[in-house]
Amino acid sequence: MAYDSRTLRGVHGWLAFFIISLGILRPLGILFATASDLYGDPAMPGAYGANWPLAQAGEWIVAALLILGCWYLAWCLLTRHVWKTIRIVIPGLWATAFLPPTILMLFIGALLPLPFDKLLVLWGGQLIRPAIYATIWTAYFLRSERVANTYERYPDENELGEVFE
Repeated sequence: MAYDSRTLRGVHGWLAFFIISLGILRPLGILFATASDLYGDPAMPGAYGANWPLAQAGEWIVAALLILGCWYLAWCLLTRHVWKTIRIVIPGLWATAFLPPTILMLFIGALLPLPFDKLLVLWGGQLIRPAIYATIWTAYFLRSERVANTYERYPDENELGEVFE
């Protein structure tokens, strides 16, 4: 359902900010966070021992996949102005929020002999910020007048109404 006000249409305002944050700011944050996690503590290589090269490769692969996912979602929002895009972006937000920390915790658990309860605490802490991010932006996509006008659910129905007005 599009709103009557057509002035709020297109990739501007909060929608533009979201696309910039998803396509540029979040990937930069992922790169800095991954580098900090791996190389910020000089004792990290010793903790992994012989598995250190594997740990580095695993974390960088997960970071690269997460960045590619963010870029794909930003590209969809910029180029495909149909409601199906929003139906892709919202699950994509939640997937990028929960899958990378889950994969990393399972990966770290396989490489390090940490008790399961400590891994669970680490995993839970890694999910708080992404869950808040996904919740706020999901609400925005579902409630925003600009999003409803830019990514119309039923564009043919609106055009038909304009013909008979």
